[in-house]
Amino acid sequence: MKPVIQYRSSLPEELKRDDVVAVRDAQAAPDALSVDLDAGDELPSTDLPLLLFFSERTRSLLSQLHKNGPVELFNRSDSNGKHALKQAIDRLSYEKRIKEMEKTIATIRTEHEALLNSIDDLVIVLSREGAILWFHRPSNFPDILDSAVVGRDIRSLPLPAEFIKAVDTALVEICAAGHYRSFQAVFETGQKKRTFELKASSREDGTGACAGITISGREITELVETRLSLSRMTEELEESFLRAFELAFTDQITGLPNREALLQTLEMTMENRNDERLALMLLHVRNLSNIRNSTRFDTGNQILKTMVERLKNETDRETFLARYGEDEFGLFMPGDMAEAETARLIRAIEAPVKTDAMDFTLSCTAGMAVFPDDATEMEALVQSAEIALREAREHGVDKVRLFSPEDRQRLNYRMHVETELLRPNITDEMSLVYQPIVDASTRKIRYLEVLLRWTSPVLGDVPPDLFIPLAEKNGVIISLTNWMITESTKVLPLLPADIRFSVNLSPVHLLVPTLVDDIAGLIEEHHMDPDRYKIEITEGVFIRDPVEATQRIHGLKSRGFTIALDDFGVGFSGLSYLGLLPVDSIKIDRSFLQGYPDDRRSTALIESILTLTRSFGIDSIAEGVEREEQIEHLNRLGCSMLQGFLLSRPLKEQAMLALFS
Repeated sequence: MKPVIQYRSSLPEELKRDDVVAVRDAQAAPDALSVDLDAGDELPSTDLPLLLFFSERTRSLLSQLHKNGPVELFNRSDSNGKHALKQAIDRLSYEKRIKEMEKTIATIRTEHEALLNSIDDLVIVLSREGAILWFHRPSNFPDILDSAVVGRDIRSLPLPAEFIKAVDTALVEICAAGHYRSFQAVFETGQKKRTFELKASSREDGTGACAGITISGREITELVETRLSLSRMTEELEESFLRAFELAFTDQITGLPNREALLQTLEMTMENRNDERLALMLLHVRNLSNIRNSTRFDTGNQILKTMVERLKNETDRETFLARYGEDEFGLFMPGDMAEAETARLIRAIEAPVKTDAMDFTLSCTAGMAVFPDDATEMEALVQSAEIALREAREHGVDKVRLFSPEDRQRLNYRMHVETELLRPNITDEMSLVYQPIVDASTRKIRYLEVLLRWTSPVLGDVPPDLFIPLAEKNGVIISLTNWMITESTKVLPLLPADIRFSVNLSPVHLLVPTLVDDIAGLIEEHHMDPDRYKIEITEGVFIRDPVEATQRIHGLKSRGFTIALDDFGVGFSGLSYLGLLPVDSIKIDRSFLQGYPDDRRSTALIESILTLTRSFGIDSIAEGVEREEQIEHLNRLGCSMLQGFLLSRPLKEQAMLALFS
C-alpha cells in the first residue's frame, strides 16, 4: 500500500529527524495522493499512523486535499499538539526499532539453526546441577536426546555409565578449578558402537562464576578403528621381524650369537674400551666339517653342540663367544686373560667326544689379534686375527698364532693401496664394468649396476672390496663416483631406452651438503634423464647421520632419481627408516643367499623381507644368486629382480653392449 501523502515542508527544528514521515490514513485508497508542499528535507514514507504539526498554510491545504481522513492537525502554538506530536514521533521510532530487532533475531536464529544442522558435533549445555539446558544432537548420535529431555538431569537418562561418571567428574572439577577436561565415550546406535572425543568446558554467568559446563565433540569411531588396526599390524610386524632378526643374529644349531652378532658387538666394545687391551681369537676346529659331512646329520650336530657346551664351561662373563663359521668359533676377551683362556679352550675341544655312533677326537688351531696393539679399528682387528688364523692353518706349527710383524706385510699392502688412491690422476687407471640385474620371472635385463675396477701399474688388479672401503675412508670415493657417473653417461645413449643404470653411493658421499645438486648437475650436463639412474644407498649411512641422510635421499628423489636400499637385512637401521624414505626397491644382502634355501635362518629372513616389500609396494632385488634352485624359490616368493654370477658376471663395455645387439 502506498503512503497517503508524501510531504515536503519547512518543519520546526525538533521535527527534522528520519523517523518523521507523513500523515497516514489506514482507510485511504491505494491510489491516494502524493503532494509536494513547501521546500525542505524529503522525509521517508511509513505505514504507521502519525500525528504531525504543520503551519497554517499547510493545514489549510491538507484540509482541502484530505477531507475524509482521521488526521489530527495542530497549530504551531498548540502545546497539546506539540506533546502529541512528540509522543507520535517516539512511538514510531520505538516500533520501528522493535521491528528491526525482530527481523535481525529471526535472521540470526535461522542462520544459527542452519549452522548447527550442517555440523556433526554433539553439544550439551548443562547447569551446575547437571540439568540439560540445551543440546544439539548430530545424526550419528543415539536418539536418546530429544526435546523432552530439556530441563531433566542428565544422570536420569539411559546413557553409558562411563559417560555419566565423566560428566559428574567434569561438573565438580571444572567448576572448582576452571579448567577443561577431555574424555572419550562410546555410545550404541542400533548394532554399532560409536566413539566420541568430547571436551567439557566451563560456562560462566554474568558475575564470572561457574554456571555449569558445555560438553562438545564429534565422532572418532573410524579414527579409533584405524589406530587399532595400525597398532595390531605394527605389533605383528614387530613380532615377525624380532623373530626374523633373532634368527639372523643367532646360530640355529648351537644357539650362540653368529658372526654378524660378534662383529657388531666387537665394534661397540672397542669404541667404549679406550686403550684397554682386548684380544680377539678365531678358533678353527680342523676336522669338524669332515666329520659332519661323513656322519649322520644328528651325529654331526651332537658333536657341534658338545663343543659349544665345553666352550661355555671354560669361558666367563667377560668373554663373548660366537659361532664364526661352519667349523669356526670367535671369541673376544680382556687381553690379560687371553693366553690362559686360549689354552683351556683348546684342551676342552681336543678332548674325545662320545656319540651314539662312535667316539671322535678333534683338533683345532687359533689366530689372535690384540686391540690396540695390532689394530684400532674393528675391521682391521678382524682382518689381523683372520690372517693369524690362516697362517696357523697353513703352517700348522703352533696351535695358536698371534698376529706378527710378518703378517703386517699384508697390512702394508693395504696401506700401499691407500697411498696410490691419493694420486691426482688415479681415475686414469680406473675402468667401468656392468653387471646385469634381471627380471626374476622373464630374466630380461632391467638394470645394469655400474662398478669400478682398478688396474694399477704398480699394484696390478686391486680388489674392489679392498680399495673401495679405503677410498671411502680418505674421501677419494667422492671424485671416483663423480667420474664413474660422468663416464656412464657416455655409454647410456648406446643402450635401449628401457635399460637403466644402478649406481652405488657411498655413505661418505651422501652426507656432502651439495650432493644432490652435484649428482643432478652431472646428469643434466650430459643431457641424461635422472629417471634412468637408480641410486643405491647402504644402511650404514643412517648410523652416521640419519637426519642428513634422509634429507639427501628425499632431495635425490625430488630430482627424478629412483632409490634403492642396498645390503638390506645386515643391520637394524634399514627397517626403522624404510617407512620414512622414498625407497623404490631394496637389495637383499648377498650373505643371506649363501645358505638359501637350505638354511632355515636365511629362508626365514628372506621371506620376511619379501613380505615387507610387498606391504610397502616396492621392488625387491636378490643379489648373489648362484644356483637355479635359488631362482625358483625366489620366484615363488615374489622377488622382483635377481643379480649374481649365475646370471652374469660384471662385463666390460663391449661385452655388455653385445647383450643388446
